[in-house]
Formats: sequence, C-alpha cells, structure tokens
Amino acid sequence: MKNANLTIITKPSAFPVGTKGGQWVFTIGNQGDSSHFDKAATSDTKWTFTVDDGAYWAEGLRVDSEGSQLGARARVEFTVEAENVLIETADTMGVTLSVPVAGLG
Repeated sequence: MKNANLTIITKPSAFPVGTKGGQWVFTIGNQGDSSHFDKAATSDTKWTFTVDDGAYWAEGLRVDSEGSQLGARARVEFTVEAENVLIETADTMGVTLSVPVAGLG
C-alpha cells in the first residue's frame, strides 16, 4: 500500500457578501468507475488516502458553511505502480583465452 498525498492548489474567487468558506472535500475512486470509494472533509487543502496498486482519480473542492460547492472542482488521475526489488541476475558473459606455456609444469 502507498499514500496518495493530495494537495489542492487554490486561487481567489469572488462570491456574494456573506458567503462563508467551509471545508475542503476530497474524494477518490478507481479510474473507469464514476463513484468514489473514499471521501474526507477537512479545513486543510491537503489530504492523504492509502491506496493499493492501480489507477485512480481524485477530486477536491471547497464547500460553503452550508455544504454547497464553491467554485470549481479540481481533478487528477494517477497510477500507483507495484513496488519492485532489484536482484542481480545474469545478463552477459565474458571469456578470457590463454595459451599454456611449455615447460612450466
């Protein structure tokens, strides 16, 4: 398993006076599937999900104090590759030839 450390890059957006920014909402799902399998709400623009090897999408957005979406939804798609271990194996072979010297033996 690996950690998918998500960060929402923010920008200022104008809203009517009285609008209050609420939490940041993060969702994550498998690529090819539109439904998410995990969701989190936090006051931070960063969140970490633990994932297995595979292909994923993640989305993040801001909601107001009532839970309604504010501004755009950010999305990223990514792949988590299987971890490998490096082990030395045969690649090529070398040979050295020598001529025996007569009389030494």
